[in-house]
Amino acid sequence: MKRIFTITICLALVIPMFNSCKKGENDPMSLKSRKARLAGEWELAEWSRTELSGSSITTYTFSGSTLMVLSGSYTSTVTHSETLEIAKDGTFELNVSQFANSASYTYTSTGIWYWLKGNKELEYKNKERVGFEVTASTTLYSSGTYSSTDISSHTGDASDIGVYRIDQLKSKEMIIVTEFTDMDGSDLTTVTETKTYEKQ
Repeated sequence: MKRIFTITICLALVIPMFNSCKKGENDPMSLKSRKARLAGEWELAEWSRTELSGSSITTYTFSGSTLMVLSGSYTSTVTHSETLEIAKDGTFELNVSQFANSASYTYTSTGIWYWLKGNKELEYKNKERVGFEVTASTTLYSSGTYSSTDISSHTGDASDIGVYRIDQLKSKEMIIVTEFTDMDGSDLTTVTETKTYEKQ
C-alpha cells in the first residue's frame, strides 16, 4: 500500500512537469522545455499553403525538394530548400533557395527570436507563438545574364517581424500552422498554411 501511495505521489509530481512543457495543442509530453526543443537546425520537409482571393485559388505544395505552385491554369515547379537555425541565445538564421531553369533565388536573414505571451481574447497559450525579428537580410537573384543583390538591415521599432504559431513541437519535428484573413477594401483573402520541419 505504501508503494502504491509513493507511485501515486510521484505521478502527481511528474505529470504537471510534462504538462508545463506542453504548450502546443499537439505537443507530446516531454521533460524538455519548449525552448530546448526549439533550439537547433531545422530543415523544411513538407509545406502546403492555400490562398483564396475572390474566385482565385493559389496552392503551394512542397515535399522533398520540389515546390509546385498552382494558380488557375498556371503551374510552376521549382527546386526549393529552406533551413532555419534557432540558437538558445535568442538569435536565428533563415536560409531559403529556389532554382528553376536558368533562374536562381537565395534569401538569408538573421535576427532575434522570442516567445510571445498568451492572449485570452485571441485564445493563444503562453509560448504557443514565437516571433522572429529580422535585423539583417540578403537577397540574391539571377536569371540568364541578369543578376541583382539586395542587402538590408533593420533596427528599432520598424523591424521586420514574423509571428508563427507552433502547433506541434517534438524533439525532432516542428509543425507551424498559419491561418488568417486579410481585408483590403472589398478584396478578401484567406490563407491557410502548414509547414513541417525536421531537426538535423
